[in-house]
Amino acid sequence: MKKIRPAYLRKKYHGFLKLCSVSLSLILLYQGLQLTVPLFSKGLNALTTISAGMSFINGGVAFAQREISEYQAEDDVNFTSHAQQEDLLSDTLSSTDIISSQPTDTSQTESVVETTLVAEELPAPPERPENAGDVTDKVLTPGSSSQFVALDSGYVKNLSALTASQVVEYSKAALPITLEDTQQPQVLIYHTHATESYQPYDCDWYDVNYNARNTDNSQNMVAVGDVLTQILQEAGIGVIHDTTQHDNPSYTGAYDRSRVTIQNYLQQYPSIKVILDVHRDALQGDNLITAPTTEIEGIKTAQLMMICCADDGSGRLPNYTQNLTFATALQQRMETDYPTLTRPILLDDRFYNQDLSPASILVEVGGHGNTLPEAKNAIRLFGNTLIKVLKGQ
Repeated sequence: MKKIRPAYLRKKYHGFLKLCSVSLSLILLYQGLQLTVPLFSKGLNALTTISAGMSFINGGVAFAQREISEYQAEDDVNFTSHAQQEDLLSDTLSSTDIISSQPTDTSQTESVVETTLVAEELPAPPERPENAGDVTDKVLTPGSSSQFVALDSGYVKNLSALTASQVVEYSKAALPITLEDTQQPQVLIYHTHATESYQPYDCDWYDVNYNARNTDNSQNMVAVGDVLTQILQEAGIGVIHDTTQHDNPSYTGAYDRSRVTIQNYLQQYPSIKVILDVHRDALQGDNLITAPTTEIEGIKTAQLMMICCADDGSGRLPNYTQNLTFATALQQRMETDYPTLTRPILLDDRFYNQDLSPASILVEVGGHGNTLPEAKNAIRLFGNTLIKVLKGQ
């Protein structure tokens, strides 16, 4: 049986409470007038009665105002249950389309129920065009160069100034963040390139006229973020999913715009600890797209790659080693639980707004040769791992 929280009841029946408060105030006003008119000639007695009546009225109004204030405070957070997820508009945020969720009451459970994969079918592809390119599924594995640093499980492709031993050392460090016992959001999911999309058919060719971009949020990276949001909600972790298309209408400047979005959320919700920028990769050569794909539990699944930005000596990323610790914790757990799910973490002198949190990473979910169902399966497994890491399980 679903447990109903008091805050949810107050929000659901707010209109009823407000009506009762106003009705009570009107009744008290009417009674006060009935008492005071006959006594008007009695001077001080009338004033006393009026004063008493006004006190009752003020009390009723104050009660109504308190209820309204509490409702507005909840509405500012705009948490909803999984079954009642809804969009909101916020004047204080640059985002125009946000999903904010109320964690369920399972946050203190000792075990994690893993989300299972889904064998979702796509429509049959049309006849292959004459000028079509080829798509090949491939399990991408680390190379043999010294750039690939082996962890307990998984790898890091180290293009930073850190030595291999330093990378290993940071992979064994304690997590830079811990979950709090709060119903405030602690995870922010957003998309700098929200319109990135996948192949519409599961086949060995692609239409050269399809640019793998889609403004329909049911078909792009927002759909992948929705799956991750649901998984975290069901595990009792407060999450905000921002669905702003920062790359639409202009791709240029998308990271500047997404930075403003993140900063606004951090200002409004200082409880946020984990920041995830969810993308997909693009691996393409001459008329050939490579789809990083594996098979987990007998179901085709896109491979994941996390990107950690390293400081280039400018000091813009003072916390980058903490981000690396967080990413390697996820990497090692994913490769332990789901071998071949991940590609090596890319550690490179980039920026990507990862200075804003000690647990901020960019997640590439498959590539533009994968399908959306494959990407959704990958993010389901990522979500399972994220929950375990955050809850120390």
